[in-house]
Amino acid sequence: MNWGCVLKQDKSEIFMPLNRLLYYIISLALITTALAIGIGFWLAYIITSPLLTLEKKAREIAKGDLDVEIPIERRDEIGSLVSSFRHMLTGLKEAQDALIKREKLSTLGQIAGGIAHELRNPLGVISNAVYFLQMTMAEGDETVKEYLGIIQKEVQDAERIVRSLLDFMRVRPPEKEWVTVEGLINEVLSAYTIPENIKLKLDFRGENKVFVDMNQIERCFSNLFHNAIQAMTPKGGELIIRTISQKDQVITQFIDTGPGLSKSDLEKVFEPLFTTKAKGIGLGLTVTKSLVEANGGKIMAESEEGKGSVFTVTLPKSPG
Repeated sequence: MNWGCVLKQDKSEIFMPLNRLLYYIISLALITTALAIGIGFWLAYIITSPLLTLEKKAREIAKGDLDVEIPIERRDEIGSLVSSFRHMLTGLKEAQDALIKREKLSTLGQIAGGIAHELRNPLGVISNAVYFLQMTMAEGDETVKEYLGIIQKEVQDAERIVRSLLDFMRVRPPEKEWVTVEGLINEVLSAYTIPENIKLKLDFRGENKVFVDMNQIERCFSNLFHNAIQAMTPKGGELIIRTISQKDQVITQFIDTGPGLSKSDLEKVFEPLFTTKAKGIGLGLTVTKSLVEANGGKIMAESEEGKGSVFTVTLPKSPG
């Protein structure tokens, strides 16, 4: 006798797990698609938003506004792009400032040149007249001789200003030759009377022969010496002029014990028309820097308020 078992089940119950799985798959696909679209919009926003900001700032820069600020701080590729953009903006500002400064200096140079030429002749006449009076009144009244000496000194100061104006207007190409720094320093010292309350110390170390324009570098040393003496007048102090011989260059230092310069003044010390003196037009160190650099050298300044200043000139030993 054969037995059999028949199971009966509704079709919907059989496919229920499959339907449920299909529902989950479709739901997951829809959720994933929605997330992908959302993430896509979010990524598009965080990428395009700073780019749109940069585009806006670029339009402002194109109109001439170089003071724009870019309020974007990121550490990804967009951040690198913003950093490069800021660097470019800084370069544009520096170029614009340099161009404006060059135009101003050009105009100033033309004015200065005209003034200097106009002043040169009358100063020459006054200087000759003072010299003549000093010769003819050698045995004259002491008060008169004192005033003639004052006039002569003021004329010399005015002539120094005129030379600064002319040198500022145009630095001629150097005519280089072999000279010694020691010889140039001695030439400068021979033209000055050092106040009694200022002690001068010369410290020449090693061979100090350089290949430069003798007149231009002597003028530089004269400016630095004159400035150091003025800085210590009337209180007095000590001035050390030191040369240090190195393989390819000679270093010359003017070390004074004057009042020194503040940090802000030190940063501007070589700029045209900057001066801390009651008398002067602020071109001496500007001209000195131009002449030193025209001869292939360098100049730098160090200073501390209340302790004094050090001006260091480096000049080449060989042609080049």
